[in-house]
Amino acid sequence: MIISSNLHELRNGEFMAFISNTLDILNKADLTATGLQEQVMELSSVYSILKEHYKMERSSRITRSLVLLDEARDRYFVSLRGLLQFHTQGHPDETLRQQANLLLKALENHGSDLHRKNYQEQTAGTYSIINIIEQSEELTATIKALYLEEYFEGMKTSNAEFDESYLERNSEYAAIPKEKLAELREQGEKLFEKIVLYINANLVLAEDTTPFETLASEIDTLVKTYQENARRRHGNSIDEDLNEDYDELEDENENE
Repeated sequence: MIISSNLHELRNGEFMAFISNTLDILNKADLTATGLQEQVMELSSVYSILKEHYKMERSSRITRSLVLLDEARDRYFVSLRGLLQFHTQGHPDETLRQQANLLLKALENHGSDLHRKNYQEQTAGTYSIINIIEQSEELTATIKALYLEEYFEGMKTSNAEFDESYLERNSEYAAIPKEKLAELREQGEKLFEKIVLYINANLVLAEDTTPFETLASEIDTLVKTYQENARRRHGNSIDEDLNEDYDELEDENENE
C-alpha cells in the first residue's frame, strides 16, 4: 500500500523529477491489465505542459550570464572610481589632478554606490554617466590622458550587454502563458493522488492484486525517498533553489 502521497514539501524541480520517475514506473507496468491507461495519459499530458512552463519560467529568471555581466560592470565602475580617487590626490600633474576630480564627479553623478543599486537604477544611471562623459571633450580627453579607456569602455560595453540581455529575459517572461506553474502543479498532484487511491483500492478489490502490489511497493518507496530528501533539506536549513536535479535530468535526456 502507498502510505503517503503528500508532495507539498517538494520544490518544483524535485516535483518534476518525481513525476518523471513515477511515469517511468507506471509505463513499465501492464496498463491494460491494471486499467490505468487513461489516468497515466492524463498525468503524462499535464506533465508535458508542466515541463514546458517550468523550462520557460527557469529560463526567464536572472541567468548566470546576466549575473556575470552585472558583476563586470560593477568591477569596471569600482575600478574606474578607485583609480580616479588615486589620481585626484596622487597624480604629479596638478592639471590632471583637477581633471581627474571633474571626471570623478561625473562618475559619481548617481552616487558612489551606483553598483549597489537595483538593476534598472544601475543601468539607467550608467547610461547617464556615459552620456555626460562622451558629450564633454574635456572629460573624454581626461580619460585618454590618464589611460582609463579600457575601464570606461568596459563599463560602457558590459552595461549595454546587460541591458540587452535583461530586456530579452523580460520579453520571454511576458510570453509565459497565464496558466501558472503552481496551477499546473496542483493538477499534477491531484492526478497523482487519484492514481494512488486507485492502486490502493485495487490492492483489496482486484481479483489479481499482483500488478498493484508491485506498483504500490515501487511508488511508495519513491515517495518516501523524495519526502526524506525534502525533510533532510529542511533540517539542514538549505534555502537555495534546489531545482538543479531536474535540470540535470533533462540535460541527460536531451543528450541521449
